Order: sequence, then structure tokens, then C-alpha cells
Amino acid sequence: MKYIVTAEEMKRADAYTMNTIGIPSLVLMERAALKTVEALHTEQFCLDKVLVVCGVGNNGGDGMAVARLLFLEGVDVTVCVVGNREKASDQAAQQLHILEFYGVPMTDSLEDRGYTTVVDALFGVGLSRDVGGVYADAVAAINAMQARVLAVDIASGVHSDTGRIMGCAVQADASVAFAFAKAGQLLYPGTQNTGKLLVADIGITEASFAGELPEMRLTENEDIWKYLKRRTRSNKGTYGKVLVIAGRKGVSGAAYFSASAAYHTGCGLVKIYTEESNRQILQTLVPEAMVEERELLSSGYPRLLESLSWADAVVLGPGIGTDLSSRQLLETVLAHYQGPLVLDADALTLLAGFPENVLGDRAASCVLTPHPGEMARLLHTTVGEITADIPGAARKAARKFQAVCVMKDARTVTAAPDGQTWINNAGSSALATGGSGDVLTGIIAALLAKGAPAFDGAAAAVRLHALTGEASAAENGVRGTLAGDLLGYIGREEAFYEKMKEQNK
Repeated sequence: MKYIVTAEEMKRADAYTMNTIGIPSLVLMERAALKTVEALHTEQFCLDKVLVVCGVGNNGGDGMAVARLLFLEGVDVTVCVVGNREKASDQAAQQLHILEFYGVPMTDSLEDRGYTTVVDALFGVGLSRDVGGVYADAVAAINAMQARVLAVDIASGVHSDTGRIMGCAVQADASVAFAFAKAGQLLYPGTQNTGKLLVADIGITEASFAGELPEMRLTENEDIWKYLKRRTRSNKGTYGKVLVIAGRKGVSGAAYFSASAAYHTGCGLVKIYTEESNRQILQTLVPEAMVEERELLSSGYPRLLESLSWADAVVLGPGIGTDLSSRQLLETVLAHYQGPLVLDADALTLLAGFPENVLGDRAASCVLTPHPGEMARLLHTTVGEITADIPGAARKAARKFQAVCVMKDARTVTAAPDGQTWINNAGSSALATGGSGDVLTGIIAALLAKGAPAFDGAAAAVRLHALTGEASAAENGVRGTLAGDLLGYIGREEAFYEKMKEQNK
């Protein structure tokens, strides 16, 4: 299990390690420096001429220790300290004293003097205001150099919790995160400044959280596999029944993608509840699925109620519209179905107009799948506010509606009402195409119908969907991938599993 930490969680773990476990701060700093130097070698940074740019906090102290270790290896290294040295932290002041003792070259200039590598140690985690003044000048100077850049713990200027760029940020080729990856290194736009992410063991472990483990973790490939296995002795009823309520007149594609994705994920039976005008094309595209005609508002929905009692999981929303009849449809499903429910697309727009407690006590089985625009409607805010803090928005919606929230983005985040949050770092921009979200919805529903808990199943579905995007992009190209192309890759778990094992080494 790979935990992802916030600045506050990392600060707490640091303090516990030093004050309760008893590992001195300078020991941790030395280990951090050793791991950074190791990364410079293993990642084959050219060490012909190295500049280490340090702030006056503990991150700067880490950088100074790196410079000393390189100097003792015989590397041509120079240190530039940015900021008021009189305000240096105790650890940074000690490291500066050691540099002076060994005679490590120092400079006040950030002019490019042919450096082959720059080590960025300006700011660590916990940066809470925009970078300005001499620090912004330093960031600009680093980014203007021709050298490769290695960031110490996190690229300076990247918000460690959200990935937001705090005014400006160093563009690193690689970053050595100490103990745990920071959320901002996985989320956009910060992940673009992180470069290759290396997580280094410096002696701070899960024990340093004293039982209060981080709420965030990375969704891993192994999280998928257990939900894809099939028993030798089984039948179509073994793998669940999904009801897909989707597609108004002329919008059959949404229903097709969700239904077909559910089947390709291994669902035993799928029924589509849709406009009668969609029947012919859907029965042609998905002959395996049953098709039920969507009823009029005045009918009382007898066929819908029968289908709800049949289903092990329900998809509601793709392409249904947002008129009065669709609102009534949502109300009927919420009133008569207590099983696993995946709300997507138009259902989310409708949900935004309902009271917060409309989902009742179904928290364990309801999954919301908004993109930033839909999330903005659900939380009555702007898209800008949502994208500024993707995990925060996901957790807020999960608490508000007491449901699992899959916040779709380039790095999709899955959050539970209790705050548990998983970040998916797989995927491809090939997934940024119409119908891709409907495919994800079908995958989620299939896993829930087979018995996966809502949170675990949703997070696993996100990962599987991401891997299908990678696989399709490899064969069809990033621009050439369509939602329909994804379907054929979903069921290739044996091929995926080999990739899973390789990626998890």
C-alpha cells in the first residue's frame, strides 16, 4: 500500500519520528541527502558541474548536505543560498557551518556558468503563499538554465497538497520525495513540474503516524485483479445483473457504451432501460443486452420497478436528459432502489437541485462520477475552484451527499464519506473523448454488481479504465482512440496482469 501525504501529515510524521521514536533531525537530514545523491547517480545526472540552490529552511539544509556529500566525492559543486541566512532554521544553519568548514564553494550568483545539473532545494512541503521576490528570481534562473534539474523532496513552488503552482515553480526533471509521495506531485499541474517521481526511504515509516494513517493512497494495479477473477464453476448469475437507465431519443451512444462496458468487465446480464426509438440500434450494437422501453411519467413506471427489483447494480444518467420526466425518473429510482447505484452525467445535474440528504442512508452503495463542470454544479461553485483542489472537492462532495465520489480528471480521485481518498496516476489523454465517461460508469457498475464494495470497486474501476486508455493509445494512437475502442481492452486482464506485476515491482 502506497500512502500519499499532505504537508500536515508529513509534519506530524516528522515530529513523531524525532520526538517520540527518537531519531534526531540531523540523522533524517543526512539520510535524505544520501538518498538524493544516490538518485543523482542512478538517474545518471551529469555531475561535471553541479549547482545546489538552497533556501534557508530545512529543505535548504537538505540541499546543503547534498552539496557536502558531492564535494567529498570530488564533484565540482557550488552552493547558492537564497534568502536571509540570519533567519535560517537551526538545521540549515548547522549544515551551512559544515559547508564552511569543508570549504565548499559558495556563490551569490544564479548566472548559468555551464552547470550540468542543478539541485533545487529552495522550498519543501508546506508552501502556503505565492513565490515572490528573490525566490521567484531564483526559480526563473533555474528554469532558464540548460542543466537537468533534480528537486529535493518537491519541486519548489508546487503546492504539496493540491499540485497548484504557487505563482511560479521549478521545472524538475526528477524529484526525490522523502518517505512518501506528496499529493501535489501526482496531481495536475504540479505533476508536470515534478518530472520522474522517486520515493526514498529515509527512516520515516507508517509507524510515524501513530495509528492515524494518511487518508490518501495511490490506487495500484493489484487493486483491480481481485475483482476480475472468475471461478471455474459459475454461471451468468454468478457475476451480477446491471440495469442501465440511459439514453433519451437520439442519444443511444451513452447507453451502448455503459452497457457494453459492463459486459466486457464481466457482468453476467445487462438490461437497458431507454427510449423505444433506441431499441433497434442498441439491440444491433449490444445483442447480448435486454432492452426495456422507457415509460411515460403518468404510467407509474411498472416496468422500471420490476427492473429495479431484478438488478444487482443500477446505472442512471448517461444521456437521459434533465427535463421533468427525467427528474421524476431519478426520484423513482431513489425511492424504490437501495442497492448499488452509479449516478452519472444528467443524473448529476439533476441531483444538484435536490436536498443534500436525498441519497438517504445508502452511503455504502452510491457512487457519483462527476467531471469538473458537474462537480461545480453539485457543490454550487466554479470550475476553477474545483480544479484548484481536486481531492478536496471529491471529499467535500462525498461528505455532502454521503456517497462515494469519483472526481474525473487527468488524475482521477476517488473519495469516500469518511475521507478515505485514492489517487489514480495511470491513464492517457486518449481517454479525453466523448463516451469515455460512459465506459467508466459501466465498469464501475459491473464491479459493484459482482459484489465489490462501492469505494473499492469504484477506485478499481478507475484504474482499469485508465489502463484500457493506455492500451488503446499504444495501438490506436492518442488522438485516434475512440470510446468504442476502449471496450475491447477491458476484458484483457491476463495481459494487464503482466503489466500490473511489472509496474508494481
